[in-house]
Amino acid sequence: PFQWTDPDYAGYTRLPGVKDMDRNANRRFDWGDAIRITSTDSWDDSKPSGCIQDLPVIHGEAIQECADAFGTWNQVRPGIFDGGYAFGDLESGTYIVEVVPPRSVSSQDMYDVVKSQDKNVDFGVEWTPSFQKASADSSILLNPPVCVGPSYVVPEYLTLFPGVEAPLAGQTLADCKMKQVDVLQSRNAAADFFMKTDVPKSARVVGFVNNDLGAEFNMASPNYGEKLAASWIPIALRDWTGREFQRMYSDEYGGYNALLPSTYTNNVPSPSGVSPNMVTMVLNDPTLPDGTEDPYYNPLLSVTPWTFQYYPGVTTYTDTPLVPLAAFASANLVIDTEPPDQTPVIASVLGPESEAGPLLCSTRPHGSTITITSVGDKLVLNPDWDPQVAGSKFKITRHYGFGDITGWVTLGGVLLTVESWSDHQIMATVPESASTGRIMVIRGDNGISTEIGVTLNIVNCATTNVVAVPGDFSTIQRAIDAPTTGAGALILVAPGAYNENVIMNKPVRLQGSGAGATIINANPTPTERLQVWHDRIELPPPNGLGGAAFATFLMGNPFTQNEAPGIFVTGQTAYPGGTVLNPNPNNPRYFNQGYPFSVQGQAAIDGFRLLGSKAGGGIYAFTGAVGLEISNNEITGNQGNFAGGIVLGMQGIGWTGVNNNNIVIRHNKIHRNGGVQGGGGITINDYASAYLIEENLISGNFSRFNGGGINHGGVCPGENVIRGNSILFNENFFGALLNKAGDGGGIFIGGNVAGGTGSGNVTVDANWIQGNLTGSGSGGGIHVFAANGEDLRDYPGQPNNWYRIKIFNNMIVNNVAAHKGGGIFLQDVVKGYILQNTIINNDSTATSSLSFEAGAANSTPQGAGVVSAVHSQALQTLLKTAGPTEPDYSNPVLVNNLIWHNRSGYNNASLNNGAGGLAPNPLGLYWDLYVPPGESLTRHLTPVRCFLSQQVDPNTGYDYGSNNFYTDPMVVNAYVNVLESTTIVDEGGNNISVRYTPLSPAQGNYHIQSVSPARDNGQSVVSYGFDPLRFDFDGDPRNLSAPDIGADEYQ
Repeated sequence: PFQWTDPDYAGYTRLPGVKDMDRNANRRFDWGDAIRITSTDSWDDSKPSGCIQDLPVIHGEAIQECADAFGTWNQVRPGIFDGGYAFGDLESGTYIVEVVPPRSVSSQDMYDVVKSQDKNVDFGVEWTPSFQKASADSSILLNPPVCVGPSYVVPEYLTLFPGVEAPLAGQTLADCKMKQVDVLQSRNAAADFFMKTDVPKSARVVGFVNNDLGAEFNMASPNYGEKLAASWIPIALRDWTGREFQRMYSDEYGGYNALLPSTYTNNVPSPSGVSPNMVTMVLNDPTLPDGTEDPYYNPLLSVTPWTFQYYPGVTTYTDTPLVPLAAFASANLVIDTEPPDQTPVIASVLGPESEAGPLLCSTRPHGSTITITSVGDKLVLNPDWDPQVAGSKFKITRHYGFGDITGWVTLGGVLLTVESWSDHQIMATVPESASTGRIMVIRGDNGISTEIGVTLNIVNCATTNVVAVPGDFSTIQRAIDAPTTGAGALILVAPGAYNENVIMNKPVRLQGSGAGATIINANPTPTERLQVWHDRIELPPPNGLGGAAFATFLMGNPFTQNEAPGIFVTGQTAYPGGTVLNPNPNNPRYFNQGYPFSVQGQAAIDGFRLLGSKAGGGIYAFTGAVGLEISNNEITGNQGNFAGGIVLGMQGIGWTGVNNNNIVIRHNKIHRNGGVQGGGGITINDYASAYLIEENLISGNFSRFNGGGINHGGVCPGENVIRGNSILFNENFFGALLNKAGDGGGIFIGGNVAGGTGSGNVTVDANWIQGNLTGSGSGGGIHVFAANGEDLRDYPGQPNNWYRIKIFNNMIVNNVAAHKGGGIFLQDVVKGYILQNTIINNDSTATSSLSFEAGAANSTPQGAGVVSAVHSQALQTLLKTAGPTEPDYSNPVLVNNLIWHNRSGYNNASLNNGAGGLAPNPLGLYWDLYVPPGESLTRHLTPVRCFLSQQVDPNTGYDYGSNNFYTDPMVVNAYVNVLESTTIVDEGGNNISVRYTPLSPAQGNYHIQSVSPARDNGQSVVSYGFDPLRFDFDGDPRNLSAPDIGADEYQ
């Protein structure tokens, strides 16, 4: 006998094994009766060598040669597999070959040689041995070697399955650990031994997880030049029932490995007969088995499940990407969208009524005292987290209480009487004369106000149908579906977590108790929730809303494309038979028949936190949602094909019957959501007429399409308004250009195609647009495309009837465009007005592939402040008849704007040892205004009473004249972006990624100082007649006759 050894084992000592007997004391192994002895092969005994790359040094040591398979290319090497063995140069004859299983440290055999009673396959093909009588040699070769080991009696039952009779029970057989082998001259003879373990060997998984849309900026990382690793995230392994049986964490470079159960199942028609164990690996799994949040869950990244097969004793190698949900997660930066420490955050508002929620019944004798509860301590991402710094924490605790010093509570802006005040709870009295309004809290110690309020409903409960969840119904959906729940019903949802994908197909008011405590988790797990949702939408009445037939008319299925949002909203929608391209008006049909929305505000969603949607976003108002109001919600951590946060309508529908008129989106916080084929925060599609997006915080959203913050795509009749919003640090994916998208880091406004239906009238007024990035296109702050089109054809020579884009009173600062127009970009805009805006410190990096001329290593610098473009050929054709005197490029009215220090850079391929990097425009760092000259050098923007960085443009030589200002406008506190770039070498298309710091809204204050030369120096704007110009960015009154220049009117 011999002891199994493995020379590759680190603990191998070359000393005799436990059972070795040194009979002659010479400390050498004696073969005894054995003629030859060998050991089986291991797959890693033949490692690759001579790989082409230099070995990276990690933690001070070079890695093992060829560890990075990228460097092996197509090497051909001897294939070695586990368990193989061979004896060479044997004389002809009959031999006995014996296998000796290795033993553990406890002297137990690690494998058993398979015996008759070890059967573990009950089904399969029965094979018939083949015998040939042609010669003795052929018979020897066809018949397997005979088992000649010690004899044994087959027991009554199978070894692995007690109680199952062994087929050969009671027979005496020879043990197969020894076999008789006939060796013939010049022939190979094989003796295979079959071994097993009583328990299937563990499977192993080795893999890595990367951010599929990110780029590694750290040149010291082994991932540099490739995609960004998802570091330190939790990874859960779940069985087919969804039960978690193991949890691990990725390392700094996204690597992970684990042992996991394999399988007992051996009954499939495969060479081994082994059926794999199918295990779901959930990347970035947020929840520990006890229901609490994993402290290393990263809300900036998606929760992504991958299902793989795992075999006994086999290593499964996995490449498991995920995608970012939030802006700048693709650059490994932590975007801080949580409230600052010591901000009062409302968890819930409860009235005195039995229906738990923000309700006061004017007809009940329960008093008028409301109770407001704070969130208190909350664990949030640490924006300063640095894994390279010892002790740096991934998450930190912030306090979101009310403080101990009495502050103020307002209802619709009116102060309430505070009865009691503590850090955790406030009790306040509502006067009898009060009406329904928004509850807000202001701390008494620091004067900070809540970001998100709650609507307090003051109603006549004798005439209003008030429904309580979970009091009257266990789920929100059951409350909506109840026959007693009619139009205008008030559904109060108590604090708690609701794992639902709500279908709001009636005009009801869904009222949560507060975004801090009433949570709708839209993650459709278990997956049966998806089928229930689709059945409810797509089946014909009475079991469903008739969506399948409607999708046939639309020639596309939006219910699959944007499935299972947090809340799906639809009202009765009439449509003709046939299809949208070939309608049959003589065959009218209905989607969601019997539930029309017609009264403004009768349908509402207020006071919820919506999270976790995988494809539908937070809220999807599909069709017929007339007068819907969405307010006081926190919408975060969602992904949607049409938008991450809120979607109105369907993309490119080309049908006027959508009827999403007069929708209001107000006072919401929409942050850290991801859009795939739409905006990151909000998407407005065709015929969402006369919408209002007002006073929302839209921050840290990520889009793989257009509009990191807001995407208006298609024609929307009426007067559409985007007003008073904070649109901060949103991002368009740097690879979106491959989808012919990637424009408008903050806001994108456009028709569907050049020369098409146009966009409709849009006013962008008094918005704070800061730090947004379009990683591949133009318009870091605002991008407008194809605003005009068929309106010119419909109203030739009538410019007052053409669609207008009005941009007033906005702070557009520190935005970045990878191509043109870090501040604003316009194309196919015939009637544009840019008045009273502050457009400062925006950047163009010229890192988009559009900025490179064919064959050039360096990109071409582009304009950075306000950039316009020549009209498309389609629009120029329309203009020839509709407005032949109009210029052939977008030439907006530019009056009373601060357009200052907008930087122009480019990609210099020679920097960073040939890796490339950003460099300033050699003709001049600042490039505030630009129209690509094309064939004509007469195309220029025409600013009036504007502040510019220089009078003569160093790039074009154009002199902007004496009617503008070329001196520092003296704002309170300006800052510049700190930019860097990296290139993913093996990605085609747009492969340069840009990131920058700081990413904090606390940076910068672009109001003018008291000594600013912008004061009282503006041109009168009285003649324009635009009502929004009467007030400035802060809502302060403006002197229209002699206004201050810029968005701010100094007070």
